[in-house]
Amino acid sequence: VVLIGSQTAGRKWINYEIEKSWNDGKGLVGIHIHGLKDRNSRISHKGNNPFDGFTLNNGQRRLSAVVKTYDPAGWDS
Repeated sequence: VVLIGSQTAGRKWINYEIEKSWNDGKGLVGIHIHGLKDRNSRISHKGNNPFDGFTLNNGQRRLSAVVKTYDPAGWDS
């Protein structure tokens, strides 16, 4: 499970875990977490899909086309 925040996509260790999980044959799913307040009461924004940064079949298909991501309904996650 990848919790997708505003700064998740493209991070070194997130990419490592996604790639390792995929290569190990484990399931992947993403859940957007946004609309939450931080310690300064600022509301977080929806982040980019981290699975967009990976391709399959020699670049023919994005991993995001295979891995489901969920965006919780409501005004906050």
